[in-house]
Amino acid sequence: MHLHLLALTGQTTQDQVYTLHAELEGMKLRQVFERLIAGWRAQGHQLVALGELHRSRIGAGLPRHRIALGSVPGRSGLLALQGAAWQS
Repeated sequence: MHLHLLALTGQTTQDQVYTLHAELEGMKLRQVFERLIAGWRAQGHQLVALGELHRSRIGAGLPRHRIALGSVPGRSGLLALQGAAWQS
């Protein structure tokens, strides 16, 4: 499970955001999540809170995307997803 995510993040220098659901990754999948964190650190990624990432990017001209509703394999229900890019 964690190996797929590590493969996606292994060759990128872009900032990534991972949403943690405490009732799932924080409890049921804790050991998997710990392996994921160790793998990201081994890849050289710095793990920070989303607020810290936001503060570091203020005024940086971030790309903007619409919010789309959709589904993700392995997750139930309708979710908010990154949609198409748009110019402000």
